[in-house]
Amino acid sequence: MNVVSKEPTEEEDPLDEIVGFVHEAVEVPIDAMAVAAFLESKGMRDVDAIRDFGDRHIFGLADRVHAMVSERPALEREPDETEQALVWWRRLASFLYYYLKGMVFALPMTGQIIAILVLRYSLWAWLDFSVMTASLVAIGTISSFIVTGGIVQALGRENTYYVGMQNYILLERVCRQLLAIGMCAAILVTASFIAFNGLFPYVTWTGGALIMLYFVLLTPLWLLLAILYSMRDNVPILAVTLLGTAVVHAVMSWTGWGIHAAHAMGLIAANIAALMWGIFRIRRYKAASTDAKYEKSRIPRPAVFFHIIKPFLVYGTLYFSMLFADRLIGWSASTWRKPLFIWFRTSYELGMDWALISLVLTIAVLEYTIQEFSRTLIPVQSRHAALDYRDHNQHFRRFYVRQRALLVVVSVISVVLTYYGVLSLQVFDHVPEVRDFFASPITHEVYWYAAIGYSLLALGLLNGLFFFSLSKPWVVVRCIVWALLVDIVVGFVCSRAIGFEYSVLGLVAGALTLAILTSIQAKRAFERLDYFYYSAF
Repeated sequence: MNVVSKEPTEEEDPLDEIVGFVHEAVEVPIDAMAVAAFLESKGMRDVDAIRDFGDRHIFGLADRVHAMVSERPALEREPDETEQALVWWRRLASFLYYYLKGMVFALPMTGQIIAILVLRYSLWAWLDFSVMTASLVAIGTISSFIVTGGIVQALGRENTYYVGMQNYILLERVCRQLLAIGMCAAILVTASFIAFNGLFPYVTWTGGALIMLYFVLLTPLWLLLAILYSMRDNVPILAVTLLGTAVVHAVMSWTGWGIHAAHAMGLIAANIAALMWGIFRIRRYKAASTDAKYEKSRIPRPAVFFHIIKPFLVYGTLYFSMLFADRLIGWSASTWRKPLFIWFRTSYELGMDWALISLVLTIAVLEYTIQEFSRTLIPVQSRHAALDYRDHNQHFRRFYVRQRALLVVVSVISVVLTYYGVLSLQVFDHVPEVRDFFASPITHEVYWYAAIGYSLLALGLLNGLFFFSLSKPWVVVRCIVWALLVDIVVGFVCSRAIGFEYSVLGLVAGALTLAILTSIQAKRAFERLDYFYYSAF
């Protein structure tokens, strides 16, 4: 049973503890069925009701709990807590705190950019790659993102849930299970690639080995970093990536083994460091937890567990496919014969990476949005009577409009600051890396289109965030399916009819589709937020 967070004392009746827990969480439930649903959502089973409380099943326990909760007086809450938080300077302080907190996750990427500029190489990139080698490395890298995307999302969802419950035993088991699934998927993809390339040769075996080198070593890294991120270990994530980069630098400086050996050793070091830190953190969590009842917790049966994580598996795969679809479409477009079907375009990639900075600056707003939504949900609900649902929903509609406006403002500022901030580096035109960055006008053109696309994508992510919070992930999945289809079709047509660099218009069209569809769904949800909130829990 996972409902309570401590063992009852001799003076404390376990039933009273359950009643207090339900009363604190939902005050007066609608009926006994609502109590049963709440208890089951917290992990209580029929066997717990029989063993610990002497009832025949959980519904019998729910009847007793509902009757006892109904007799209790209303909870006394501080009436001015929410109003104080609405003072403008408190809002500003809260926004700055959570915005900066949201920016912390960009530190690893920032570290890799700095490494590229200073050393000419990072944990998995190198400025001196030939176009052929860059194409092979890009295929391996993008494949690792797409293959692990769904499992990364599932890890984030499950780990956040169990960390919130302080059930670190199940946290460890879920991490092991999803890591195993991710590595099995990587092995399956590797075997399939080898078989396919043997039957229909796409690259030489040397080229295939290079693709698999980066794919096999990056796949566990994304999974392990997802575990650390779900535990809010952002600084250790930066440390892990910098450690790997330091190993790459050491191999490049002290040996003649070459960049691929350096990357391999750096990625192995980063994987080992991430694994060791993850084990240390989870064991430390487990040691700090004194709830013996969690030792009886079990992960749901495979069929049930898959049903729980299925929408996140699908969403993550589609999301990362959408992020990279325009690149793959653009790199495959050409009027001349290429050695590979996917041919890396440096000018295009630089423009996309440039715009990616603006996306990072924009989506940091989402950390503030979800914190504000979670913080105000229960206090606002407690101030409204059951028949006053229209005012309740109107409050959150206004909240939603404010968050959209805030995102748009931050997005515009981010796009402008990123463009002129990076453009100011032209004063260092004597540095080869800077000179090469601005060498092609395609880079500038792609930046503006990609910046627009990423801004629209951020709006879609904002809308989707509410549905994930309300346990309605399939709403977002259905929207992103259409967005990906539009992305592929528009990107393909534009890249073939105009020029390869216009595959970025696919990203713009797909992101616009996602923003529109999720906005329509969000508008409907906030008009009936009372129902959505109740049905979510």
